[in-house]
Amino acid sequence: MRYIGAGILIAVTIAAAPAGADMYKWTDRSGVVHFSDQAGDRSAEKVDQERLTVVTETADPSSDAVPERSSLPGEITVRGRLLFDGKPLAESTAAPAVFRLYSQTLRQWITPEAEYEATTGAFLLKRVPEGTYSCDIKVNADARKPQYPGDYRGTVSFNASSAKRAEISVDMERLLHLTRPEDNAVQQPEWGAVCMNRIEYPTPVRLSWDSLGRDVSYTYMIVRTECSPFAFKETVAGDTITSPGAVLDLPPSREGEFYTLRIQARKGNRPVGSLMTHGKNGWGWDYRFRVVPKRRPIVIISPAGK
Repeated sequence: MRYIGAGILIAVTIAAAPAGADMYKWTDRSGVVHFSDQAGDRSAEKVDQERLTVVTETADPSSDAVPERSSLPGEITVRGRLLFDGKPLAESTAAPAVFRLYSQTLRQWITPEAEYEATTGAFLLKRVPEGTYSCDIKVNADARKPQYPGDYRGTVSFNASSAKRAEISVDMERLLHLTRPEDNAVQQPEWGAVCMNRIEYPTPVRLSWDSLGRDVSYTYMIVRTECSPFAFKETVAGDTITSPGAVLDLPPSREGEFYTLRIQARKGNRPVGSLMTHGKNGWGWDYRFRVVPKRRPIVIISPAGK
């Protein structure tokens, strides 16, 4: 089955933030720019909501290009393939892929024609002007719920040049299904809540998620996070484990703070999974919550003889 079409987004889609909410911009390790009312990492910067459509230059990409000269001068056909766990993504899903390209040379989004062969995982990006790019790829196994658990996402950076032709491979990651302390397969009601109104749990906090199979390790990290100004303060828990879950005795959240949880799955040296959460006003690469003191049972002592 082959999917042919534009397939490339030309603007950043940003959900409307609630009145008074802050919006943040950050660039991930692969040079892809993200906007959300949840800061993505330590380099996140608050942005003026009146200027959210402005696209800025992303981080310098690598130079492992996949080009082939096209029939038009100055335009390249980029060849590649999508993988999961080192195998063609087609072995895991036949869903179509959506490609988003940002030209760091032109400092703008472009829309070359895209072809994706869902039976092999091979793709072509056609009529790409020579230059440096960051590419974000999404594969929604369930089209009704894009970028929810079970879907796939990957990023790659490359230089399109008529002087070099090669194949690039993109290691896609499956979005993890968090089952405790909250299910991320649905919109989470308190996802975008103001700091002190975030969902709360008594300690110990139990974490669990669906396994991605044998020989997979999971690295989790929980960070104390200040609400305003937004800032990561201290890593309070973290480990690399082979079981899909942990029980953590976390101290109660401080005033004006919450905890941020991130999970990354790997098989050997290859990334195979990440955590993503959703709310009605956006999405994020982490799970945010507060911890309250452990509730102690109330014991009633009757007077002697009664």
